[in-house]
Amino acid sequence: MDLNYLYAQHQLSLMRADTATNQQVRAGHLIAADTFGNQIRNYQFLHGASAAAGRSGRRLFENGRALNGYKAAS
Repeated sequence: MDLNYLYAQHQLSLMRADTATNQQVRAGHLIAADTFGNQIRNYQFLHGASAAAGRSGRRLFENGRALNGYKAAS
């Protein structure tokens, strides 16, 4: 597994979500970012990476905050 690829895809997904023009497209990019983030965290955990041990494991959609209150770009 290439962690650099996963980190890059995670970042691209977040940037695409930030520039999305509607909530549905934004949600798709946030789901992708969440998936990449989970893959990174799981890889780190399985390989004993110290950074993974200190993470809270909060997801992008905790309490729906990532999607609620979205305002389309003007």
